[in-house]
Amino acid sequence: MVNKVAVVVTMILVLMFGVLTWAAFHYYGKYTAEATTNATLTQENKSAALVVANQEKLVNIFNTIAGATLNEQAKNTATSQDRQTVIKTVIQTESCAVITVPAAAADVLLDHYNAIRQNAGDADTSQSDATVSSQRAAK
Repeated sequence: MVNKVAVVVTMILVLMFGVLTWAAFHYYGKYTAEATTNATLTQENKSAALVVANQEKLVNIFNTIAGATLNEQAKNTATSQDRQTVIKTVIQTESCAVITVPAAAADVLLDHYNAIRQNAGDADTSQSDATVSSQRAAK
């Protein structure tokens, strides 16, 4: 009877050892798969963070350029308006200011201006053809 008890105890111990071994290898496999996935996701996260940081720098550079361009345009507009005011003031005192310019003469000058602009070597052809609008002479 002692032999039967020893055999049963040995069988139970072997069965428990087998179950524990199976569980250890099963969960170790899951652990290594999760660790590999976690390492991959961490690397992708670092890569995405680097891309976002580079895009942020690029947007900041574009914003700086756009701001400088807008400031320059505003300065040019203000300078042009000041010049127009001075020219209008000077012309009003001239005796020829009261003489009406014929529309045909104004149109010829306008066409000449547009022709020069179209043939200019440094004209920005990527922009629309922003020709000067035809303004009739004051009467």
